[in-house]
Amino acid sequence: MNKYYIQLGNTPELSLQELSSVLGEGRVTKIATHLALVELKNDDSAKELIDVLGGSVKIIKEILRFKGNEKTDKDGKVREVVAEEKIIETVADHLLTKEGKKVHFGFSEYGRDHLPKIEYYEIKSKIEQGGKSARFVEGSRLGLSAAVLIHKKRIVEIYIIQIADGVFMGETLATQNIDLWTLKDRGKPYFDKKKGMLPPKVAKMMLNIALGDNPPVDARKNILLDPFVGTGTVLIE
Repeated sequence: MNKYYIQLGNTPELSLQELSSVLGEGRVTKIATHLALVELKNDDSAKELIDVLGGSVKIIKEILRFKGNEKTDKDGKVREVVAEEKIIETVADHLLTKEGKKVHFGFSEYGRDHLPKIEYYEIKSKIEQGGKSARFVEGSRLGLSAAVLIHKKRIVEIYIIQIADGVFMGETLATQNIDLWTLKDRGKPYFDKKKGMLPPKVAKMMLNIALGDNPPVDARKNILLDPFVGTGTVLIE
């Protein structure tokens, strides 16, 4: 089993409930407001999972845990501290294992707002010293947008995740298909603003939460009651 971090969407509590319903109680650990940790059999399972969920944005595979030193901060909290140079070198070494003469990469940090930002150009320099050219794709400190990752498939996005259990390095493995959700939202043959605008992602989350509590038994099929009499969003999902 491998460890994967799930980046939750704009309604993280609902996203977390959906994830727990799909995977089963006890298999999901909330580690931050917008981040959950799960164990899955393999990468294929993770890629399949992102297509099932409506409320999760990314799945990040844990690659390694850094060995750091414990330090007590001014608030009395004990944190694990990893030298910036070690992080830069480890990230560069990992990116150098990728195929091709040029590496396109994004670099993101989670749970490290209390620390200085690691500068991308230092990672880029290490990669070039290792014999490859490198191009950095800029995004927010918390990660590249789903649109960038979907439309520019060559990008490798590396995460440094700092939580209570330690400091970890991960790589974005799967991203929510925002193009498909846009098509579902805008491509319906009929819509009426007066009847409400239920987003397809929310409809998907609602269904996943319901199905998690009522799994099919033997040959019995689940029956869905759709009381909204709207534009068919729930029925489509």
